Amino acid sequence: RRRMKLIEETWKTGTAYEVLLVADKAPAALPASGKDVDGMNDAHTFAPMSVLYVVDPAAAQKIHPNNVGRVVRALEVFYTTGTPISRQQELSRRQPSPYRLCMMALGFRDRQKLYDRINLRVTRMVEDGLEQEARWLREQGYSATSFQAIGYKEMGLYLDGEETLEQACERIRQESRRYAKRQLTWFRRDERYHWFWADEFADAEQMHRQMAQLAQQMLLK
Repeated sequence: RRRMKLIEETWKTGTAYEVLLVADKAPAALPASGKDVDGMNDAHTFAPMSVLYVVDPAAAQKIHPNNVGRVVRALEVFYTTGTPISRQQELSRRQPSPYRLCMMALGFRDRQKLYDRINLRVTRMVEDGLEQEARWLREQGYSATSFQAIGYKEMGLYLDGEETLEQACERIRQESRRYAKRQLTWFRRDERYHWFWADEFADAEQMHRQMAQLAQQMLLK
């Protein structure tokens, strides 16, 4: 019997697993298209999104208008390849994965327990030096893009004197809860995931045993 190599991956974003499993065929590096996509943003904040609704409405409906990076990326793909990025993604998903999969997701039945853990995590991040880290990044000249991540963005408001430290921390908690909700929505749409609810187990060891049993059943059959 041929031995099978097991690969364990942990994903924290909704798009990371798609790149690995469905082999997105959109070009990683695009040649110049002759279209000044970035320049569209000079005239009006939402101009790129308006264009995207015309050339690729399916992608426009999935991308938040404030996520300029993804909007520009979708426009670059269209103007370079002539094919909407949503169409390319749809075609790539139809290709079967080359792997035998056992996909697991971890969550909480009681949403408040999840939010309590998020709030505690933010408190610990601040205690462990989030403010000092954000200040250091600025001193090192990191770009504004680096400060779009949750935590750094809100701490930047504090460093600019626009909010108090407590206001910034509360904003981090709020944005982290919203992000967690979006992640749950994203992963639940994929029926391949087997969900494990942490608050339904006596302890982590019990949950880990059940996860291991499921992996053995699915991967070694």
